[in-house]
Amino acid sequence: MKKKSIASLMLAVVMTVGSGMTAFAATAQDIINLNPAGYTAGTSSVYGPSLTQDQLNQVAQVVADFKTNYILDSMDNDTKIKTAYDYLVNHVSYIDWDQGEGANAAFGALVRGQAACSGYARAFKAICDAMGVSCYYIHSTGNDHQWNMVEFNDGYYFVDVEANDSSGFDWIYHSTEHPYPYDAEQFPAIGSKSGQNPISPTGAPADEGWEQDSNGWWWRNADGTYPVNQWKEIYGNYYYFGTDGYMLANTTTPDGYQVDASGAWDGKEPASDNSQLVYSIWEATKSIDLNGTKCEEKTSPDGSIYYLISDDTTAFTIGDTTNLDPQRVNVSFSTISYNPDTMEIYPFSQDGTSISNPFDYNSTYELQIPQNPSLRGQELADYCKQRSLMVAVAFERPDEFEVSMFYFVFE
Repeated sequence: MKKKSIASLMLAVVMTVGSGMTAFAATAQDIINLNPAGYTAGTSSVYGPSLTQDQLNQVAQVVADFKTNYILDSMDNDTKIKTAYDYLVNHVSYIDWDQGEGANAAFGALVRGQAACSGYARAFKAICDAMGVSCYYIHSTGNDHQWNMVEFNDGYYFVDVEANDSSGFDWIYHSTEHPYPYDAEQFPAIGSKSGQNPISPTGAPADEGWEQDSNGWWWRNADGTYPVNQWKEIYGNYYYFGTDGYMLANTTTPDGYQVDASGAWDGKEPASDNSQLVYSIWEATKSIDLNGTKCEEKTSPDGSIYYLISDDTTAFTIGDTTNLDPQRVNVSFSTISYNPDTMEIYPFSQDGTSISNPFDYNSTYELQIPQNPSLRGQELADYCKQRSLMVAVAFERPDEFEVSMFYFVFE
């Protein structure tokens, strides 16, 4: 995901003393006392399983300072969540997980002000835990992105601080959907509240835990099942369970990640095959061809690139101009709102649905929209023009968090 430059802003909070408006005065020890295991090195803390005790103590201090300076006891969940969210957006900049100390942990975000998506998500959980707001740290099933589920006043919803910070839009905030898949059975249902929907989706008691026999270790779920061919977060750490259900240890998982002797993921992303990833998606896809003619690029006032196309346009192709591995790229169609007078584009105004296709060079892509995928040509053009909708095409390389967006506007 390409990081946009966002100026660092300071939040101003007025601490009003009076009935129901007193501010918290928290110390690092107060924060540690709320979750002693989370702030003890060697316990696979969800705030950063590899953090040292000194680093965890520094995280606790920043969280304590935040709670003291920004949180009032009159605040409800929604206000607390927004305050924490704004704080991270305005104090943290995105870097790759291996580009800074503790970048994939709360330490990178809170102490150094630079973090990858995992660092943002762990920091958000650390702050929510200190505020008494129920919050979960979510790892995608593909192990390529992290975000949070948090309990708002009306129930649990997704918040993806890093994705929003990187894009500059509040795209995934109090959201019912997330574009990355995850193990939904490990989390409350969207919209449910604490006590309404226990973590065990069947409502069964939490009778789960590690089991061992002569062949190795496996994890028993609360409903008696066990994970197979998948990752599972356990007490803030990640373990991979093979085809027989046993935990892998001291090896490389099928999707290229390293797990140590205890079976825990080492926190590092797998090395990319640079021979296949020489060029960016932009380099690979900028040669869009409509009906045998290369598209003319236009630029909106906000700098977004779009293409003005004729009403009878039904498809486009991408020339084979780079050695980007097509197997690592997804292409999806959605619709985006825009202002037909000013050509201002609202890139996160889509309804969250899309149509996915595999990527390949020199193949024909039919223009589609999720609202009515059967529309073609003039009917599609009329539908979009009546509603001021662009056809948005996203080329995404999930393993690099890289996305190139192209917008098609009918004349």
